[in-house]
Amino acid sequence: LQRTEVREAEEPFGKGQKFLPDVKGVVRHIVEGWQFTGVTLLESGLPFTPSLANTASINSDIGTRPDIVDGTGFYDVPGGRSRDLWFNTSAFRIPAPYKFGNSGLTILRSPNFMNADWALTKTFPLSENKKLQFRWETFNTWNRTNLNRPNTQVDAGPANAGRITSLLPTTAMRQMQLALRLEF
Repeated sequence: LQRTEVREAEEPFGKGQKFLPDVKGVVRHIVEGWQFTGVTLLESGLPFTPSLANTASINSDIGTRPDIVDGTGFYDVPGGRSRDLWFNTSAFRIPAPYKFGNSGLTILRSPNFMNADWALTKTFPLSENKKLQFRWETFNTWNRTNLNRPNTQVDAGPANAGRITSLLPTTAMRQMQLALRLEF
């Protein structure tokens, strides 16, 4: 599930606008001409499949899936889900010898993803054909930690199974930049 919102709007301040329509002089140049732009992305977590590190049950070097333990919930984690234990590893078990596990493909979901890249821009007219533009841009405006997929191996031991140890590689912590642009 994904939702993307792209917004571009001139802020309602100054001559002919809703707020401060009668402002004059230097104050008018300060309050009018601001523009907000932004892209906000909200996604549910990516699906993944539980797996086994130990392939001895089928005596091979190919990966296999575990069996599902009836009556247990995949997300019923004592104390609640966290990066230390994202899913209930006791909801799965190693299948009988020479059997493939019965858990389905992509039955679990990794943490959701949220990101907002926003910018605030102000253009100052200097003369008939010259303008100065100020920009303040933020990337990952909310400074949200977007976690990667957990360790999918349910038999990796209590310190590793279901544990998230990294961030999504395409995200970074909040970054800001300021810019001035002279158009002539």
